[in-house]
Amino acid sequence: MNTFMPPSRNNPLLLAAVGGLTLLGILTYFFAFSENPTLMLGFILFLGMGVVMFLRPEYGLPALLIIRPIVDSIGEYRIAVGNASINVAGAMSMIAIIWALWILARRRSKIWDRELFRSMLLFLVIGGASFLYSWDRAATVAELVRFSGFFLLFLVTRELVTDWAAFRRIVIAFIISLIVPTIVGYGQVLTGTGLTFADSTNRAFGTFGHPNVLAFYLVLGISFLILTWPLLSLRLRSRWPVIVVLSGLLLLTFTRGAWLGLLISLGMIGLVRYRRQLLGGLVGLVVLIAILPTINIVTSSVFDLDLRAIPGAREIIARQAEKSSYQWRLDVWEEMGRRVAERPLLGYGLGAFPQVRELQVFDFFQGVGAHNDYLRLLVETGYLGLLAYVAILFSIFVHLGRLYRRFGQHQLALPALGLIGFSLAFIFMSIFDNLLQATAVMWAFMILLGATLNLTQKPPRVRRKI
Repeated sequence: MNTFMPPSRNNPLLLAAVGGLTLLGILTYFFAFSENPTLMLGFILFLGMGVVMFLRPEYGLPALLIIRPIVDSIGEYRIAVGNASINVAGAMSMIAIIWALWILARRRSKIWDRELFRSMLLFLVIGGASFLYSWDRAATVAELVRFSGFFLLFLVTRELVTDWAAFRRIVIAFIISLIVPTIVGYGQVLTGTGLTFADSTNRAFGTFGHPNVLAFYLVLGISFLILTWPLLSLRLRSRWPVIVVLSGLLLLTFTRGAWLGLLISLGMIGLVRYRRQLLGGLVGLVVLIAILPTINIVTSSVFDLDLRAIPGAREIIARQAEKSSYQWRLDVWEEMGRRVAERPLLGYGLGAFPQVRELQVFDFFQGVGAHNDYLRLLVETGYLGLLAYVAILFSIFVHLGRLYRRFGQHQLALPALGLIGFSLAFIFMSIFDNLLQATAVMWAFMILLGATLNLTQKPPRVRRKI
């Protein structure tokens, strides 16, 4: 069993790192945002996180999991020292990358033997090569840093999470990371301060920059915790109060792609291991869909509440799909398809999609986002980059599937099954949104994936049925 002892406090590299982080905090305070308490709080959080990561590496990953969602909403604020600046999200990513490289170097890790390494490296090589011809080289560098952070966190998790205690610590940190966004999200809805824009009304977004990101984070949380919670031996033994609270908040994000993603995830879990429960759930869903128009008549006449105001419900009640959102996406895909034909093999450079899209956008409200990770990568890195990314997704399924089969009916198969369900949902949700831009979701996914693939020891026996 691998162990990682905290390095000596006399280590000059450690002292330099801690001193540098402290100096950076002091300089940033005086030169950047000393009059902005929100930014100052966020910066103090990840400054403290950086110190913890180097002093106690075993708590580095839990610190990243807990703090990243909290600072997500201020991620685009810029930290400026003199003429140089970097946004908060970028600064946090750089801390995570430096720390991960430090850990891997100290342990002399043979990362080339790790799952996903070759497909991840291939994708980074293709993305890095696109810098030579990119339409937006600054965006290419930023995206390379982002993807490098994802992959390094996966690799360092494979190094550090080597026993059940470490795995349990990671999962508990993930649970803690859900607390603040959940409280803030419900508070936003209750006080009417949720996102209201165009057709969106009072959507919960928690501490994230957008309701969709919160929704994807909740899908990951529900998919993973619904199976893993009973293994943790927590004081709150039942998982269902937590699942109900998270599911309620997911509904309040009004993110239909995430709703469907959760159904896909739970459907996959049920199909593999809980067929009877899946059948019951499907019957209940069909009945609900069938009687929803009748329920709406009652709520409208008795409580003056028209359920058609709820996205998703209006399509079921009216028996017709809302065209605007879906049609807009189809129009984007069709328009950008012509751009792909001009550079099908190599694309326009990683991160350059907004630049390319701007050539065809004449309405401010249209935006320049792809809202489709596969289209975005196809435009940016061509078919080579897209195939490399698909290879990563395929590898995730292969290795999780092998882990699940190895454990069979053992309890340790459950975390793997939860991630299999989320991975399938991830593939689907990526068709309708930019999950690769949701850094907090990707960090949590990569860390949980690395921790789960490391499971080799038996956890404490769970007496109750799972």
